[in-house]
Amino acid sequence: MNNFNNTHHQTCAPKTFEDVDPLQHKEKRCYCDEANKAISGKLEQSVKKYWRHVYREREIKAEKIRAEALAAAATKKAEEERIAEEERLKKEKEERELKEKNEKLEQEEKEKLAKLENDSKLLDAANKKIK
Repeated sequence: MNNFNNTHHQTCAPKTFEDVDPLQHKEKRCYCDEANKAISGKLEQSVKKYWRHVYREREIKAEKIRAEALAAAATKKAEEERIAEEERLKKEKEERELKEKNEKLEQEEKEKLAKLENDSKLLDAANKKIK
């Protein structure tokens, strides 16, 4: 209910009705009650209070849904980042182990080569004594 101060004109818009639409996506009709006989002022305020409450509940529900969606997205992103970090660490470990293995093989090869060189010198020295 709105009182248009006997202007006999009001453009209907959501703001006119405090952005409350009790029947969304349905056609509605307005009528004039210049004598204020259809509804008492007290009942009018009660109805407005009720629909404000309904509208606020809708806002709260929508905000809750948005918050849950954001939380779910954040959880998903955190899980994706955790998995990516695990994969990165696993790859680093594999690379480190491969490097250590290659270094160990190189060291073994150097030791074998040094032993062969030493054996070769000992054989040369033994051959010189024999001659």
